Amino acid sequence: MTTPSEHGFHAWAFDPALATGQVAPVDAEIYLIGIKLRFPRVVSNVHAFVSVAGATVTASFAGLYTDAGARLGVTASINTALETTGHKTFALTSALACDPGFYYIALLSGGGGTDCQLNRSAAPTVFSGNAGLTDVAHLRF
Repeated sequence: MTTPSEHGFHAWAFDPALATGQVAPVDAEIYLIGIKLRFPRVVSNVHAFVSVAGATVTASFAGLYTDAGARLGVTASINTALETTGHKTFALTSALACDPGFYYIALLSGGGGTDCQLNRSAAPTVFSGNAGLTDVAHLRF
């Protein structure tokens, strides 16, 4: 079984090889993705996979929240990143020391253009199974 750490991640909502569909975010609607940290970690990025690029995306951000809904960190604008496909790494404005527990990654696509589509566990148009892997000799697929 492949683990998040083999992809360079601390945790994930599901193995990216299981992404079998996409969802188009609704303007100004926040999407929450639950993750579980099993060990204390310093979190500086959140990740997503864009399967269909948006056009002139505006007011889009990502963030990290506790399971009680308290915001821990947020990114700068991710508008440009949502206008291209593929695995995206969104830097939080500061690194966060996180204890083990449940957290939510929040994604907001604010609109103003054609929204992107994000892969979810449910056949993507762009393959996400090798997310985070860069060594060609060790790609899963």
